[in-house]
Amino acid sequence: MPLQPSASRTGLLLNCSFPFTSGLELPPDLPGEPARYGSCFHAAIAHLLLHNGKADAKFTRLLDREIKKYKIPPSSAKNLPGHVKGSYQVLKKWLEGSNPFGTNFFRGNILEVEKSFAFKFGGGWAVRMREIDLPTVEDHFYEDLEKGEIAATNDLVLGPLVIDHKTGSRETFHLPAEKPQLKTLGLIPFSRGLKKPILGVLHADRMGLPIVYADEAETSDLEDHVKKVEVALSRIDDGSMRPGPWCTQCPAREACPAQHGELLKRSSQIVKQAMTLPEFLDGSDEERHVVPAREIGAVHLLFSRLESLLKVGREELKTWVKDHPGEQAVRPDGKVLTIVEREHERFSKEAFIEKLGKVKAEKEFARLRKLGILTKKAREELHAVDD
Repeated sequence: MPLQPSASRTGLLLNCSFPFTSGLELPPDLPGEPARYGSCFHAAIAHLLLHNGKADAKFTRLLDREIKKYKIPPSSAKNLPGHVKGSYQVLKKWLEGSNPFGTNFFRGNILEVEKSFAFKFGGGWAVRMREIDLPTVEDHFYEDLEKGEIAATNDLVLGPLVIDHKTGSRETFHLPAEKPQLKTLGLIPFSRGLKKPILGVLHADRMGLPIVYADEAETSDLEDHVKKVEVALSRIDDGSMRPGPWCTQCPAREACPAQHGELLKRSSQIVKQAMTLPEFLDGSDEERHVVPAREIGAVHLLFSRLESLLKVGREELKTWVKDHPGEQAVRPDGKVLTIVEREHERFSKEAFIEKLGKVKAEKEFARLRKLGILTKKAREELHAVDD
């Protein structure tokens, strides 16, 4: 499934449309422990915001439920309550007036927490916003996002103010109005006629002290952002791609034709490494148990790259055969490579939702489940995730 245009993917969308191409098959983007911890933090601080900071039995039950749902390890879970409560106190004090704007944002504004919206652009600076369902927990998929829209889920909105919570330390947030994600979130108040929204971040770093950063966005900057996002959305499915620094973190990297050259250059090295694997894999059970963990990780990475190489290599070979109709590519076993057309039928839940709408599609899914055609089956898979 391709990436969906969303606030958190705005930076990538503005630079390259390829990861959002319809029908693109990407490996599951499973969240690592830091991302799961962040999701748990978001749910807990949202509860405190909606219940005036009451860390009562309901709060404790919520935390327990979220910790189990996101599989937070005990070492992290024990620090989570204090982290959430301390961050909430800093945020509350800031919202009540201890901020550079000298404003009590609670006064005269409606508190909105954890809501999702879809934006569609109509040329110029016209922005149409509608509220949509929150994304699914499993894969962060917006089921009712329509083509040509970009989704955004806010952590906190109070009138002109938009706050996004961050628990990681991979990047800095002292200039939030320069972040593409925050600019997209700023479209919530902007589309309501507030021309200079305040874009902020509660940086509740797990390794430091919580702090709030906020800047007033210039109207011209948001108008420029609207135009850029509208152009970026229009480029989806046009075949364009733009390699650059963002490629290193792109989930579609291994499937991207722009990266094929680099991957094929690495092929000889990968094959040489693979030649040493039979000796490793044929070892006795006792020998395998003493293999260092880093070597197991290295072999898994090698396998992943080999899979990518095979996929890309087959496409390159098919292209060569198509481009050289007068020549024959003969394998060492005497067989000749040729293009054979075959019809394939695919069952896509995404296509059901797109064609029938969410409500009718869910009814159809229920019918297919009852017939035993659509089934669920748990299986163990080995995945590499961010630590």
